[in-house]
Amino acid sequence: MADADVRDEYTTARSVRGMESKTIATWESNGWELVSHAQAKLPPEMKCRRVKPSDPPDKSGALLAKGWTAFRRLNVRMQFIAAAAVVVAAEAASTSADVVAERGQVYAMKDNPAREIGKWKPEL
Repeated sequence: MADADVRDEYTTARSVRGMESKTIATWESNGWELVSHAQAKLPPEMKCRRVKPSDPPDKSGALLAKGWTAFRRLNVRMQFIAAAAVVVAAEAASTSADVVAERGQVYAMKDNPAREIGKWKPEL
């Protein structure tokens, strides 16, 4: 039953009138399957689908290498801005996790106020 877990990817292709067969052949050569073809519209639309490609974990190194290459192509100013954006995003993620943890403790105290009598004061 592995076919039940397969998810498809859909796209719409448009072509110039009279060139539909060439467009269909191009999409099919790239692994897409023609689902529907609306000739009444201008330009003609063709809906295609294919099995969604999976991202195996062994390609993460290649993705990292591509990202590093793209980063190195930037000028120094843009590299600085990109690095600062990553640091700010990491700070925001860690800060939001701390806030969620603190709120969880506050809600636990609100649920059972007898446990922490006199220690909890609401923040305004």
